Amino acid sequence: NLPSMADSSCLLTCGWTRTLRSTLTASTQWTASIQAPPGMVVTVTPPVFTVAAFGSQSLAISADVAQADGTQGWLFATVTLSSPGQADLHLPIAVQKTYSNDLAALSKTAPSLAQPGDIITYTIALDNLDAISHTFSLTDTLPSGLSYVPDSATGGLAYNPTTRQFAWSGEIGPGTLGYKVTQVAAPNYVNLGGDNLCASFDPIENCDDGIVGFNLASSSYSYTFYDETLTNILVSANGFVFGPDGRGGANCTVCTALPQPFPESAIMNQVIAGLWRDVDMSGGVGEWYAAVISGLLSNPDDKVFYINWHNAGQFGAPLTTSRNAIAIVLDGQSEPAGRIYYIYDDITNGSLLNSEGFSIGVENKAGTEGLTYAFAP
Repeated sequence: NLPSMADSSCLLTCGWTRTLRSTLTASTQWTASIQAPPGMVVTVTPPVFTVAAFGSQSLAISADVAQADGTQGWLFATVTLSSPGQADLHLPIAVQKTYSNDLAALSKTAPSLAQPGDIITYTIALDNLDAISHTFSLTDTLPSGLSYVPDSATGGLAYNPTTRQFAWSGEIGPGTLGYKVTQVAAPNYVNLGGDNLCASFDPIENCDDGIVGFNLASSSYSYTFYDETLTNILVSANGFVFGPDGRGGANCTVCTALPQPFPESAIMNQVIAGLWRDVDMSGGVGEWYAAVISGLLSNPDDKVFYINWHNAGQFGAPLTTSRNAIAIVLDGQSEPAGRIYYIYDDITNGSLLNSEGFSIGVENKAGTEGLTYAFAP
């Protein structure tokens, strides 16, 4: 029930459900208002509601992006809930519009501007995001104001002048594996204890924006991420881990990039973000651990690379803390290679965390494929 809402592949419409719980001793009436970019229509149902003392209210929130311009990247909106005499509540929305039901599988590139009479070329790329072959059907409509140059389509595309559509179908072999989020009965949160990674920094009071690298090959382990086998992993104090190509590899000793939605070509890349935020564990405000462990998953023999942030404080707001973990299934286990678990035990002061910004998701090393589960700018 995160306060923010995100969808990295919103096809025409996308939606969420959020439940509000009152801590007030009297009934209160709330009204929803929307701030959204042109063409993005956000709806809250019900738009006006009353919450009884210590009661709750479920809201259905939808975003219609059919008329929105998605060519410039992410679309951001905010739902504000107001009640007389109460502080406003803000629910941010981050949406990336897609014209396919699988953003990572289909992409189209074309010039952004053209003069009358220009001949332009655009490219459609289709990738099979699975480890087995699949048959695909593709249809693309020629935009208004353009006319087709006869016999110019390549790659097996057939043009129908009546419908102004290109069509193709065929089998594509195994391609680059992508990621999907599934809510499961998560493994129990474990605080590893032992050697606090903050002790890697001198002095310990400066355990802010630090990075610790691990070479899993030294123990004959590896992990799979976006169909690539890796042995090096870098763990950030800021609630995420990244691979050796994420930002300068092992030379990245301090990484201060702000949380971002995925995919995003700007650094950081090759990211596994369980709760990427601006953490500051200076002065002992929180602990930070990482190790290869077993006994966490349904098969107790399966090994994972496990990282946990225990009561880790927010920069500038040390009382805003989290207890959360990332568990990366190592290669050669009974569970599939590449599987990642995000585990959440406790997040205090969620409204302030929401205003400070955070990101949950994954992204490949080029910043061209990724998935956002939650994002607050």
